[in-house]
Parts: sequence; C-alpha cells; structure tokens
Amino acid sequence: MEEAASGKVSYRFEWSWKCRDRPQRDACISAGQRHRSLVVDEHHDVLQAQRGEMKTDAFTSLMKRRAAIEGTISELVRGHGLRQARYRGLRKVALQNWLTGAACNGKRWLRLLAWEMEVVPA
Repeated sequence: MEEAASGKVSYRFEWSWKCRDRPQRDACISAGQRHRSLVVDEHHDVLQAQRGEMKTDAFTSLMKRRAAIEGTISELVRGHGLRQARYRGLRKVALQNWLTGAACNGKRWLRLLAWEMEVVPA
C-alpha cells in the first residue's frame, strides 16, 4: 500500500482467528475484536536490525560516551550562548567556541576548588 501524498510504502497483514473454542484466543484477541492486523513500513527490517544492535555492549559503551557529552553541549548552549555565533567567518566562530569552552572549563574548575574547600577543612 502506498500513500499518494507522501509516497510512503507500508504493508498491512490481516488475518481472522477462527479459534473461538481455543484457550489461547483471549491472549490474541480482546472481547469485541474479530480479527488481528499488523502494519509495517518498508524499512521494518532495518529497524529490527538497529534494535538488535542496540542490545550489544559496543552500542551501550558508545551511548555512555554520548550521554556524557550531551550534558556539556547543553551547558554550553544554554548557559553560554553557544547556539548562535557572534561573529562572521569560520575562524572567528572557531575562536568563539574555543574561548567559550575554556570559560566553561574554568568555571567547572573553580566550582571543584570551592567544593574541595568545603569538604576538606584546612
């Protein structure tokens, strides 16, 4: 089945259950339902392969690294205005990014020093 507007292709599978007297019927079909249907799009096998890959240890370790950097990027964007460049030109924008990162690291370092001074009395 192909949608005319978007060109999206999907496959629809329908089957009726003629197992009225079987005990498994309640697990498959609810009381008011006469048949089951399943709709998958053309990329279903790719999606299933990706879901299988998500269960591997390599993917988990990669996502841990991503989760760690996401917080830093969020801090730079929200707290330091890194979403929008103040200057024109790649070199000036790169310099802005480097200085913003250095300022963020400096603030983190000062927070660490302040925390260590509170935790460890002199």
